[in-house]
Amino acid sequence: ILTLAVTSVLSFVIIQLPPGNYLESYIAELQAQGESVDPQKIAFLREEYGLDKPPVEQYLRWAGGMLKGDFGLSLTMNRPAMPLILDALSRSAVLAGISFVLVAVLGITNTLVISVAERRRELGILKALGTERRQVFALIVLEALGIAIVGSVVGYALGAYLIGYAADSISATNT
Repeated sequence: ILTLAVTSVLSFVIIQLPPGNYLESYIAELQAQGESVDPQKIAFLREEYGLDKPPVEQYLRWAGGMLKGDFGLSLTMNRPAMPLILDALSRSAVLAGISFVLVAVLGITNTLVISVAERRRELGILKALGTERRQVFALIVLEALGIAIVGSVVGYALGAYLIGYAADSISATNT
């Protein structure tokens, strides 16, 4: 619980660090497009979003809402934030699951291949050829490194592809 509290405070502080806020950026964007902004609407929105309150009150409102399951409104999409968060979490869970399975399969395969290769050599295939124990060990290590490197490269490449696919899917959903 302490970790969650510290994380929430740090997240809030980091969000508050840049000068201005979303509302001010939105107003500046509207003015840059030549649109006028009604001062009464600005005052209403400041009050609605709690931007007229001190940062401590803003944090307590934000954290209290999260404890109740109210993650607020996505200002950029003008939709409740919770469905957007759940969508991103589900995609992250799928990606984590695929990564876990991939790592498990590659790890088990790597172990089995090395074990079989080592047993085969210990049975005398290389000894029959007059190979010394050090040479057998060096070959096993080189083979293990080769398998691990190939497995890692394939795993990272597939992971990067899946992350790119997930990012494209999320950005396509958001537009």
